[in-house]
Amino acid sequence: MSEVSVRTVLSKADEKKFIKFQWVPYRGNPNWVPPLLMDRRKLIDRTNNPFYRHAAMEMFLAERDGAVIGRIAAIVNDNHNKEHEENIGFFGFFECIDDQAVANALFDAAFQWLRQRGVSAVRGPASPSVNDEYGLLIEGFDRLPAVLMTYNPPYYQRLVESYGFTKAQDLYAYYIHKDKVFNERFSRIAEIVNKRESLKIRQLNMSKFDEDVRLISELYRRG
Repeated sequence: MSEVSVRTVLSKADEKKFIKFQWVPYRGNPNWVPPLLMDRRKLIDRTNNPFYRHAAMEMFLAERDGAVIGRIAAIVNDNHNKEHEENIGFFGFFECIDDQAVANALFDAAFQWLRQRGVSAVRGPASPSVNDEYGLLIEGFDRLPAVLMTYNPPYYQRLVESYGFTKAQDLYAYYIHKDKVFNERFSRIAEIVNKRESLKIRQLNMSKFDEDVRLISELYRRG
């Protein structure tokens, strides 16, 4: 078998290969929902995506005999390190065939890039941050994925842990039945809050959409 080579994503053609490789590990998986190509292009657009004003990212492709067999990104998020007083890097956008040698080569490339930037530890997956797809799915492979929730093949856990990663934190996702929660429980909570705090809970005002979006954005940044 030919050796694995890992190279940096340098061109628009490389970016297209980086995005489209995601279709390979999920081929034949009835639960996987393909992302929108336009959305993926915006997410890795280091020129126009505001995230990269305070973060640096390098993307890598793993190839064998000219065919892409894996991908990864190395990320330094300055805002994260400043907010949490840390000095860490992240790996993200990890996709790989079921081959430990390929995964190791990808992690080596990402680690080398991050090491050159002086980080003291690496976490992931973060694609590219906690505000996007975050973490590794280890249960629930038989369910359809949800928007912005991680979905990956079961063997990814083995590839990641065999390289030497250990769990930093458990992340949980919940299914909510809107008829039971939002019609009964949410209404009851809203009524209690209104009485105790003199607050008003209302729906989005579509006639003042831009104004409400700016308000939501400001509240999000404060949080």
